Amino acid sequence: MMLKNIWTPLFWLLLVFCTWFLLREVTPKPPPFPHFDKLLHATGFAGLAFSGLKAYPAKPAWILASIAIYGASSEVLQGLFTLSREASAFDWLADMAGVSAAYYFQKFAPQ
Repeated sequence: MMLKNIWTPLFWLLLVFCTWFLLREVTPKPPPFPHFDKLLHATGFAGLAFSGLKAYPAKPAWILASIAIYGASSEVLQGLFTLSREASAFDWLADMAGVSAAYYFQKFAPQ
């Protein structure tokens, strides 16, 4: 049986991976360049948003709002339940930059 929409399981797999990645304890080490973590946030959330928009094309507003809430919630959870991480509004802004880029690409890029 061929899977008709690969985007749906990919979206859920990325959601699980992002949750693990955002809430795991980390060993502090210097980043390869300044603001590297913001690039990771933007890239991860761009992938999450792009796959979500492809998986559920009839509900773009719902997907984007849910991912925005998920991003904010993950920051709060980092601050409350991890010792090596902290909540950051700037991380959430990087998340939303990735979401915006995915939305723009999905909406305006040639099919």
